[in-house]
Amino acid sequence: MGQYSILGFSEGGRVGLVMGATYPNEILKIVTIGASCYVTDEERNPLRPHRQITNWGPSLVDEMRVIYGDELEPLWDQFVETYFKYTDIFKTDLAAITCPVFILHGEQDQIVPVEHGRYLKAHLKNGTLYTSSKGPHNFHITDHALVNYMAQTFLLEY
Repeated sequence: MGQYSILGFSEGGRVGLVMGATYPNEILKIVTIGASCYVTDEERNPLRPHRQITNWGPSLVDEMRVIYGDELEPLWDQFVETYFKYTDIFKTDLAAITCPVFILHGEQDQIVPVEHGRYLKAHLKNGTLYTSSKGPHNFHITDHALVNYMAQTFLLEY
C-alpha cells in the first residue's frame, strides 16, 4: 500500500483517524481540523432543522449539487441517519493509532465543540493539540495562512 500522511477536515479528519487505526503501518502522520470521534445530543440538535435539504439555503444546495449531483439527498439522508444513531463513533479505536497526530480545533467551533479536540489529545498516544481562540469550525479557511503553515511544518518535520 505504501506510506502516507493524511490531512482531513471535520468528517475527513474522522476518516484520517479511522485510517490511522486501521492501517498503523501505512499512515505516517495525521492532521485533523475540527474532527471528533463521538457525537452528543447537543451536537445533534442544531442538525435537526437541516435534516431536509429544503431547509438549506438555495446557494448551499446548488453548491452541494455541483459536487454530489443527484446523490446529494440520499447521501445526506444516510449521513444524518448514522449521525443520529451512534454516540461512540470510534473512541475505542484511538488506542490503535500510533503515528503522530496534529489536532487543530477552533475554540468558537459551533459544529464540533473544542472539547472533541481536547478528548482526542487526551486519548491519543502521540497527539498534539492547537486551539485557535477565535477559530470557527472552518478556521482552516478563515485563517488559512496559519493553518497551512502549521500543517506543513508538522508534516515535513521528521
